[in-house]
Amino acid sequence: MLEFTLYRSVKERIRYYSFAIHPNLFGEFLLERRYGSLKNKRATGVLKTTHATLDDAKACTLRCSLEKQRRGYAQIQKHIAVFEDECAIE
Repeated sequence: MLEFTLYRSVKERIRYYSFAIHPNLFGEFLLERRYGSLKNKRATGVLKTTHATLDDAKACTLRCSLEKQRRGYAQIQKHIAVFEDECAIE
């Protein structure tokens, strides 16, 4: 499983954009993107996409995270776990 969160400050509120990759029962990988404000208990939105391989899911995560970083989000804290004996980038 791969997880990390990006944050930014907008109008004195902290916004977040979280990425997580999970395997599903069919051998595919689910990329789940959650976003919202830290003041709300629930996420404002959740986007889920299915990818055939882990590499496809990681590539999509990288593209999306670079776009969010261009919009002012920054990675403050991260939690990256190793999945299937694969080295995670830290």
